Amino acid sequence: MQSVEHVIPLGVGGGYSGGLRASGGTSLIVIVALMQILGFAIPVVTPTGAAPVIAAGSETTPPAYEFEWTYGDFSLGSPGLLEWAFYLPAMGAASLIAVFLPTRFLRPVVLLAIGTAPLVLLYQHPEIQARLLERASMFGWNADNATALKCIALLSLAIAAAIIATNAPKGMAIGVGLVAAAPAVVYLGAPVPSKFPGGFAWKQRFEELMSSRPVETVAGEAAWSEVWGNYILLGALGVELLALGVGALTCLLVFRYAGSGAGRRIGWSVAAVLGTPVLFIVGLAIQPLHDVSFEVPVFVSDLAVNLKMLMATMSIVLLLPVAVIDLIGRTFGWR
Repeated sequence: MQSVEHVIPLGVGGGYSGGLRASGGTSLIVIVALMQILGFAIPVVTPTGAAPVIAAGSETTPPAYEFEWTYGDFSLGSPGLLEWAFYLPAMGAASLIAVFLPTRFLRPVVLLAIGTAPLVLLYQHPEIQARLLERASMFGWNADNATALKCIALLSLAIAAAIIATNAPKGMAIGVGLVAAAPAVVYLGAPVPSKFPGGFAWKQRFEELMSSRPVETVAGEAAWSEVWGNYILLGALGVELLALGVGALTCLLVFRYAGSGAGRRIGWSVAAVLGTPVLFIVGLAIQPLHDVSFEVPVFVSDLAVNLKMLMATMSIVLLLPVAVIDLIGRTFGWR
């Protein structure tokens, strides 16, 4: 075993493990903190139209743009500390600072507080909840029972991945793995027609995508951008289902592979599912490009604001589970 003198920890209690390799908790904190900062830093690009005609000729200069860092209709309407806590990169900066806290359990406790604060603010502002739910469909997350079950499955898999990746007792890891796999198994393979149209939770989303397939034009072919956009959306759904399946299967087989990187594989499965909203944003954004009247500045503006909102909202939601994962790792110690 390495002595304490040969390990330089980020905070006492295993901020680093195995020399200079960052532990799972530290890595996740840094990633989410950077997402929070990007959620503010990505500008909202707004075209301002073409510049005036140049006197020497009839051509105009390229369209001008404005860069803003506002959230439009998502303002809480409460200037001061409330806005800072919810929108500005104060959360990201505070999360990065928390990485270096010197007490074993102080870091996860502080992160739990930081992660809970914006959720409390959201709970107190139903109108912002409604707007976020309206925009959720742009990310492939509808406000329905299927999405709620998918969220439960992802949270269960993430917590199980954290426990399996630590030095927790094998019996606990096996039990947690079996329990955590249940929501994903129900989402993927349990026919519940009373709760989900089509019988399966995932089939509801699949039928929505299939119903929005591009129709053939007079020439007999669908527009290229609509076809490729639909392919990207279907591909994102396929990645989501495959990743959930791999995560659930790994949890079910954890009694055989608990010490062979099973926790990391489950974690990557969860990360793959969380990454699919980027594909949904791109797939929806390119669909109107076939129309010659569609302006590229509008495409750039829509893409920027959707990526900005994705980073901002996802990072706010993810910080609390990451704090729980960090607490688990500091309780049992990372492998």
